[in-house]
Amino acid sequence: MRILTLLLLAAVLLGCASAGVTIPAQQTFILGEYKETGYTATLANDGKTTVRAQLVNKQSEVVSKEITIEPGTAQKVKVGADQRVHLVNANDRKALVNVRAKVAGVEGMRYVDNDPTATPETIELREGQTVAIMNAPAEGSSATTASLEPGQMLIIGEGSDGGYRVDIRNRGGDLKVAARDRQSKKQTQGFGLGRRGSETIYLRPGEELCLTNVSKRSTKVSTKTEKPVRGVRVTEAER
Repeated sequence: MRILTLLLLAAVLLGCASAGVTIPAQQTFILGEYKETGYTATLANDGKTTVRAQLVNKQSEVVSKEITIEPGTAQKVKVGADQRVHLVNANDRKALVNVRAKVAGVEGMRYVDNDPTATPETIELREGQTVAIMNAPAEGSSATTASLEPGQMLIIGEGSDGGYRVDIRNRGGDLKVAARDRQSKKQTQGFGLGRRGSETIYLRPGEELCLTNVSKRSTKVSTKTEKPVRGVRVTEAER
């Protein structure tokens, strides 16, 4: 899979989470892979390319419904708890879709090639939080950049098995760095990182990474993993 640069913006509009999604040629954008409840989403085609929206069962992979969204039109879809949305761009130029959903983040967003054998990159956004997530220039690595307000946490690797190195760079406020068991959520290793600190941590198999802003000011966190990982999101820190 070729290296892509991905940029997604999330904002709050009248109680809705809104994300403008650019879908490269011959790519599919997957929405709601980890969401455990149903929701309603409005899909507006703001580009010049036709997009197909599919409702896909998470377990069977069966497409239960497909909607064609022409440029300049919008469609509302009801997504079941057992479904995810595939936005398919089967054209030779990029597509632009604005996704609006009355939920606090639609967990589980990622791009895949229309070739089902391609290796995906996974990203996740939280309502009201602007998060830029992109691939690093070097093949086989991923980069994440997130602005964290006080009390917010960036989680990396919820959908991966661990066993990789993560380089962390912090600029702004003090950061708590913790690796925890993906199943029990118990901390297995951790340390503090100053407001202008850089450090490397190795996540062992079965671990995920949690970076928490423990200061009273916002901070910008950048991470780079040695291989693509699944499951990246910003959330409120657990108390």
